[in-house]
Amino acid sequence: MTKRQTILRAVVIGLVVILATVIADGVLARMHLSWLAWVIDVGVALLLTIGVWGMFGASSPLFGGVVDGSRIQRSVAALTFDDGPSPDTTPKILDALKAEGVRATFFVLGKHAEQYPEIVERIVREGHELGNHGYDHGILAFAGPAQVHRQLHRTERILKQSGAPPVRVFRAPHGFRSPFVSSTARRLGYATCAWSAGVFDTAKPGADVIVKRSVKALKPGAILLLHDADGWGSDDRSQTAEALPAILDAARSEGYELLTMSEIAALDPPKPISWRRLAIVATVIVVLAAIGLARVDRGEVTAIFDTFRSLSIPLLILSLIANFISVAFKAVIWKASLDSVPGVKAPYRAVVPAIFVGFLLNTVLIARLGEVGRMVVLRKRLAKDGQDVPISTMTATVVMEQLVLGITLAVLLVAMVFSVDGVPDWAGRGTLILLGVVLAGILGVAVVEIISRWRLQRGDVAEDYARTWWRSTLRTIEFHLHAVSRGAQLLRRPWLAIFSFSAGILSWVAQIIGIYLALAAFNIDTHRVAAACVVFLVSNLVGFIPLVPGNLGVFQIAVATALSQAFDINFGAAVTFAIGLQVIEVALGAGLGFVFLSLAGLSFGDVRRTISRTEEEEAGVRIGPPPVVSDVRGGALGT
Repeated sequence: MTKRQTILRAVVIGLVVILATVIADGVLARMHLSWLAWVIDVGVALLLTIGVWGMFGASSPLFGGVVDGSRIQRSVAALTFDDGPSPDTTPKILDALKAEGVRATFFVLGKHAEQYPEIVERIVREGHELGNHGYDHGILAFAGPAQVHRQLHRTERILKQSGAPPVRVFRAPHGFRSPFVSSTARRLGYATCAWSAGVFDTAKPGADVIVKRSVKALKPGAILLLHDADGWGSDDRSQTAEALPAILDAARSEGYELLTMSEIAALDPPKPISWRRLAIVATVIVVLAAIGLARVDRGEVTAIFDTFRSLSIPLLILSLIANFISVAFKAVIWKASLDSVPGVKAPYRAVVPAIFVGFLLNTVLIARLGEVGRMVVLRKRLAKDGQDVPISTMTATVVMEQLVLGITLAVLLVAMVFSVDGVPDWAGRGTLILLGVVLAGILGVAVVEIISRWRLQRGDVAEDYARTWWRSTLRTIEFHLHAVSRGAQLLRRPWLAIFSFSAGILSWVAQIIGIYLALAAFNIDTHRVAAACVVFLVSNLVGFIPLVPGNLGVFQIAVATALSQAFDINFGAAVTFAIGLQVIEVALGAGLGFVFLSLAGLSFGDVRRTISRTEEEEAGVRIGPPPVVSDVRGGALGT
């Protein structure tokens, strides 16, 4: 089973469990057993959370103790290489290790050891440790004891045929484990190993980046996860071999002794979880949560479900389609921005999945990370096609796309607020408030500058802090202006620009239509066109300041308050509509985003870590000589 198949199966199982819980809730509510329904709800939520942690957490002790070096205090670390051996990379890695007299652990795949037994012999001959990584890199998250036994035993037999001594360490592919993996491995004499830091060398970020990540991850007991082959194909791992000498130099200079995994395991043996303690903690959580939730009137919850059951399914489907079209038009704008950059060929089959992944990440993370996340996904997809698009260029296209959407949104809001009958006056004032905030920001900068000049003239300070702040700010502004300049190539192609702005208008119009259809589905008839416009305005205003992931709670309160105040709609009905609207807007976009994320072989953790590295790269691009400012004292902008 592949990684994406594993994730999809886990999602399906989770959805089935949630559906069964909802059905059980309905039955128990009618039997006047609300307290039991809450107990089941909290218990299922806790069970799913713990299950995901145990299955997908490489260092999780839930399904058996693992070697992760977390309790080691000495300056020791381990280098581990997964998925080999390979004739292209493994010998180079062995050469570098031999030159420095360092031993490492190679978690080999049986299928590769079967192909290259001479490399396995060299690994053993030069004093390194062999680890079992299964035969074919099959994911073991849903594996039973027999399947785990086959993977380990088949690889063990191949290694013995190559003259290897008994292998005593094992690492599950991707660290995913079912409840049977560690126990079966332990019966076969293996210690299950995890890692403390994934270097993500498989993304091929460059040897210098691999070195930087590895050195940053060094700490007492550190276990670095590197790769000397591709578990699924024949992807290049030469950057890892190129980076290894510098990693070894850094480890030696920082005083670290590099050990094998068996030596790490001797210092920090696997420690299984205390099931008794876990059961006590879980029981306490369930009981306390159920007692607290029991104060909630289950009848109100049932009333909300009754409202949802009375919805117009055809109108809901049309609303979903309208929201899909809205997101798709955003992909059209981004594609046009990418097409305007010379040398970049981004097909829709790469852009559309990335834009939906961004939509998903905007739902579960803050919006900024969602935009960076879709760049990460698109860059990875284009890299497979042989296109290495710089982060600055990718940023430029996103900045241009956001600029087009911002301009079209402003035009549409002004036209909507002052032309649609029934839109309250405060909506127009809200639009003007946004302009006021921008002007206030400019005024604040001016005040800082004036105060700085005044203090310098009086001689109160020895350093021009405003100038220092301006230097830093101007570097950032320069970076973003450069990005806008690159992205502005779109505006230099009139027909492409017209096409993009038209797509922007259509994207927002499709969103308004989706809101209108949702209002109709919820049987809200009061000034429906005006109400749709107000909801559109409020949702976008709230979106400018993402207080929590997906603005969950904030969105519902803002929309419900606006509808109840402007159109005298019952607040409870307005809240129910707001919940339903967010479900509609998220369901299709985020659902497709999750599918595309899984098909790309990525998890949320992968994307979060890659986002962090991308932001570091982006920040590095901004670093450079300070912008040209006056040397005359008397203000950062003084000339």
